[in-house]
Parts: sequence; C-alpha cells; structure tokens
Amino acid sequence: MHTPLWRTCFLALGLSLLAGAALAADPAADATPPAGDSERLLPDKEQERMIALAASQPASTTPLWLETQHESYLALYQPANRPQPRGGVLLLPHDRTSPDWPGAMQTLRRGLPDKGWHTLAIALPDEPLPLLPRFESASDAATSNEESPLQDHYLRISQRIETALAALRERGATKIYLIGEGSGGYWTNRYVSEHLGEQLYPILIDASEPNTAVQPLHQLTDALSMPALDLYHGDGLGQTAAARAAKLRADAARRAGHSSYFSVRMPPQADDWRQTDPRLLSLISGMIDKRLEAASQPQPQPEPEPARGQQRPGRRG
Repeated sequence: MHTPLWRTCFLALGLSLLAGAALAADPAADATPPAGDSERLLPDKEQERMIALAASQPASTTPLWLETQHESYLALYQPANRPQPRGGVLLLPHDRTSPDWPGAMQTLRRGLPDKGWHTLAIALPDEPLPLLPRFESASDAATSNEESPLQDHYLRISQRIETALAALRERGATKIYLIGEGSGGYWTNRYVSEHLGEQLYPILIDASEPNTAVQPLHQLTDALSMPALDLYHGDGLGQTAAARAAKLRADAARRAGHSSYFSVRMPPQADDWRQTDPRLLSLISGMIDKRLEAASQPQPQPEPEPARGQQRPGRRG
C-alpha cells in the first residue's frame, strides 16, 4: 500500500522544521568561517590590471614601479629618440583608464619620443564613488570629514605626480610638460597651479571635472601664469558641453591677462576613437614648437627711449 503524496510532503516539512530548531538551539552549529578565512584579503583590482598592462608592453617601453610614501604604482617610460632630448612629458590619463589607454594617451606616449621628448605615463588611483547620504548625530558629523574616502584622493594623485616628475628629472628632463586627458586635465591644472615655481607647462585634452573636484576647473585657470594649451573636440557651433567648458576657461584666462593661454578646438573625434590619432600628435607637437616654446622664453626688454635733447649712441643729429 502506497503512502499518499500529501502525507509524504507533510512528513518532510515537519522533519525540516525540527532540524532547523535543533540547529538554532545549538550555538556550536553556527556557520563560522574556517580559521584564516577572515584574514584573507581580496586582490587589488587596480594592481592586477597594472601588472597585466606592464607585462604586455613592447620592447620600446620600460615599465617602472614608482614609490610614494604609501604605495607603489605603474609608470610607462619611453626615452626620446635623439641624442639630446628636448625635455620630458608627463601624461595623466582619465579616471578608470590606464597610462596606455588607446587613443590620445597611447598616441602621445609612443609618438612624442620621435619628436625629441621623454614620455612618462602614470596610472592614477580610481576615483572614489560618491558616498550615500546618511543621517548623522552631532558627534558623527564632527568626524565625518576624517572618515571620508574622498579626502586623500588628491593627496595620492599629487604624490604620484611628484615622484613621476622626479623620475623624469633623473633621466635628464629639465623642461617638463604635463598632459592630462579628461579628469587627468583637471589634476594637471590643479597641480601646476599649486606649484608655480617649478616651471611646469600644462596641456589639457577634453578636460573634465571629477566628482572629487573642490574647485571648478575654470577657476584654477586664474592662477596659471605659464604658457598653457587647452584642446577640446567640437563641431565649431559651441553647443557641446566640452565647448562651453572650454570657453569658461578661455574667458577666465583673458580676465586674468594670461596672453599665453591657447584654447584650440579640434575636429570631432573619429568613429573609432581607439585608433592612433596622427592629427593630435602633429597638433600638439606643432603647438609646443610654435607657441608654447616661444612663449616660455624670456622676452627681450624694449630699449628705453633717450631723454629729450639726447641722442642714441652712434646717431648724429
């Protein structure tokens, strides 16, 4: 005689309930991780990506692991292809990309050595995600700034820039241009505006403000006094966000009397932005030669006019 199906189901349900109650009553039956599992750390995804990137580089590139006070990071170095280098170029990529990101970074990093420049492209730390709003007591609010992961983001970036500049100078670069793409352009302008005595020259490519920006990018332009190049892609109508932001920066430079701040519109990007862009390499190389280098040279002082009634030496009345 077969047991009815409904009775079998009720018996199984009852046994499962009894087993669950027995486990809940027995503290020793709690699910605890095996010894040592609680101390296991997940691998750093950024470091994993950079290790793989370093291993994939061609022979012309030297991967360097530079050290700050708190961390090591990847930099890709390529020496100038001439006996007497003209100087160095430090490249800062956009957030969550890499120092060899296809497009502008890769084009300039690999192409500028043929123009006589050492290049060093560095990895930047990923920008922290915005914190979710939370209800705080008065005591929590007093310490919230200290606990914010955004607080030390720029400190990490500035320390990486400092050690990268030192690496370029150790390799003989006395004049250094900083090229920043996207959010890397923001960090370029901020760092240069805070280190005016170091004779660094900023070049921005489609600069954008990161979530951790404490000051609008066009306000940082006010503090610049050295020759600078601001490149952006646009259609010439001035309707894109990039064009409007570039105009804010150019207007700020004009108000500050910064005559060697060059804002240049580039044609819209090609459909495949990952391809090498020879136009960008030619444009930046040409602007450095024709505008930035000339503007960075000491300008000759005009000869004072002689006092009335006097003649210049060598002239007859």
